[in-house]
Amino acid sequence: MTSAPVTAPLLPLSAPLLLVLLVSLAVALVAGFLMHRSDYCLTGMVRDLFLFRRAGLLPVLLLQIGATMLLLELARLGGLWSGAAFITVKPLLLTSLIGGALFGFGSVLCGSCVVGCLYKMATGSLLNFVAFLAMVAGATLYAEFAPWWEGLTAGWPHLPYKTLPELLQWPVASLVWPLMVLLTLALWRYGRQRGFHRRCAARGFIQPWRTALAWAGLTVLLCLLVGMPMGITSSYVKLGLSVEQLLLPDHVAALDYGQRLRLEYVAPLLNPQSLKLAGRLGPGWDALALLQAPLVLGIVLGSAFSAWRLGEWRLVWRVPAWQYALVLAGGLLTGLAARMGPGCNVHYLLGDLPILGLNALLFVLGLLPGAAAGALVLRQLLTHFAAGDRGNP
Repeated sequence: MTSAPVTAPLLPLSAPLLLVLLVSLAVALVAGFLMHRSDYCLTGMVRDLFLFRRAGLLPVLLLQIGATMLLLELARLGGLWSGAAFITVKPLLLTSLIGGALFGFGSVLCGSCVVGCLYKMATGSLLNFVAFLAMVAGATLYAEFAPWWEGLTAGWPHLPYKTLPELLQWPVASLVWPLMVLLTLALWRYGRQRGFHRRCAARGFIQPWRTALAWAGLTVLLCLLVGMPMGITSSYVKLGLSVEQLLLPDHVAALDYGQRLRLEYVAPLLNPQSLKLAGRLGPGWDALALLQAPLVLGIVLGSAFSAWRLGEWRLVWRVPAWQYALVLAGGLLTGLAARMGPGCNVHYLLGDLPILGLNALLFVLGLLPGAAAGALVLRQLLTHFAAGDRGNP
C-alpha cells in the first residue's frame, strides 16, 4: 500500500499574504545587497577571534545586536510591540547549548553559516553552493533521527521561561537599559581606540557598521510587520524533504518530523483579517514557505545584483579538492546542528538575543567554545594541507 505524500496545507496567495511575502522579500533583497557590499560574514566575525586572535568585526556584530535591542525597546515603549517573546522563541532547552557548540564547530570548518553561504554563492562561488547543499542535507538528515534525539533529551532539565526578564520576573526595561549603557560604553571605548571604519579601496564597499545598523532596522521591521525576526533553516528542511519526496515518497510520508504543526499564528500585517498562518516542515506551500522562502531567495538575488552591478559576478570553482571536502563536512554538521539546537546563529544572535532569549544565551555559551575548537582544528588542517601543496607544486 502506497502512502500519500506528506504535504503542508495549500496556502492560497491572497492579497494580504502577498503583502507578507513582498515584505520578507524586500527585507532580504536589501540584506543580501548589504552583506555582499560589506562582506558581512557572521561566521568570520566569531572565527577570527580564535583563528587570528583579534576582535576583527566582532564589535560590529555587538553593535547590530545592541541596535536591535534598542529599537525593539523603543517600539515597546511606543506601543508598536507588546514586548512578548516572538512566536519562534521557545522555552529554555539545554539542546541550545549543544546545538550552539556543534554549529560553531561546523560553521568554522565550512567557512560560512546558513546565511553567509547564500550571499557568497550568489556571486558565483561554487564552494559556497556546495556549502548550501551540505547544510540543506544536514538539516534534512535531522528528520531521520529526530525522534531519537528528542527522546534522549526529553528528560533533560528545562524551564517554562523564554526570556531572561520572564525568568527573573523583572520588568524588561530594568534589564535592557543597564545592558544598553554597558554595551554603549564598551563600543564607544572600542571606537575611540580602534575605530569602526575599515579601510577598503574596493568599489562600492559599504562600511560593515552601516550594514549592522541597517540590518538591525530590517530585523525590527520584520518583527513589527511579520511578527518574527529572520530565520531560514526550517526552509532548508522543507526543501530537502521536498527533493527527497520525489525519490522516496513513502519514506517522507512516514516521517513524523515533517508532519508536525510547527507554526500557527496571526502575523501583525494580517491582524485586520485575523488570518491565521500555519505551517509544517514537510513539502508544500504553507506559512513556513511563505515566510522563509522569500528570505532565502531575496538574499541570493540581492547579493547577485550587487555583484553584477560591480562587474564582479563570475563562476569560481577551481579550488583544491580538500576545501570542497572540508566545506561538505562542515556544512553537513552546521545544518544538522541548526535543527538539533533548534536554531542557527541568525535566529539566535540577531533575533532572540536582543530580547534576551534564554536559548539564545545558551546558544552563545556553546557557540564560542565550539568555534574555538573549530578554529584549532582548522589551523591544523590548513598547516597540513599547505605543507602538502608546497611539496606537490
